[in-house]
Amino acid sequence: MVSTNPFASRQVRPGAIPFQFSAPDSASLIIERLRESHWRGTIIGPHGSGKSTMLETLSPLWRDQGLTEVRVTLHAGASNSGELRLPRKEEILVVDGLEQLSWPARRWLLWRCAAANSRLLATCHAPLGLPVVFTTAPSPELAEQLAEILQRKTDKLVTAADARMMCESNQADLRETLFQLYHLYESRRKSRSASDSDAEITR
Repeated sequence: MVSTNPFASRQVRPGAIPFQFSAPDSASLIIERLRESHWRGTIIGPHGSGKSTMLETLSPLWRDQGLTEVRVTLHAGASNSGELRLPRKEEILVVDGLEQLSWPARRWLLWRCAAANSRLLATCHAPLGLPVVFTTAPSPELAEQLAEILQRKTDKLVTAADARMMCESNQADLRETLFQLYHLYESRRKSRSASDSDAEITR
């Protein structure tokens, strides 16, 4: 078995695992909803619920629509990435964290995109004046599923019950849940390694 911690940040960062849809939702269905709303919409959900992962899952599909993605990631009190500008004719502006813009800046962006008939997809915690094309719904069941996926090629030291309990204690914040599962996995791995060493000495 692989001895690395499967809950390490490089394993759980947005895009490392595809967004786990519940039937009948799918990435193609979200794109269809966006098309029906004239290519302007939002993905909403609480902190740590998979919104950024959703954007990574959608990212390679824009080319199939003849579009080039212009990604802007906004952070509270931290450096932003990407250039916030109106997208060109064959582009779609994807803004991760729309609520981080001030109210005047957000109003200006939405007005300019509507006036220019520009394509815009944004993530936010609550509706902010755009059609909602998807709402993330993290759950203990999803935490169990992610724990199972992440441990497919490693020793399974975190149980489904562990994942469920962590998710419930973190009020379904998957980002914080995975962070805590990293430490749980690391603790159990070190304990087992110490036990194996003691057993080897006593032989």
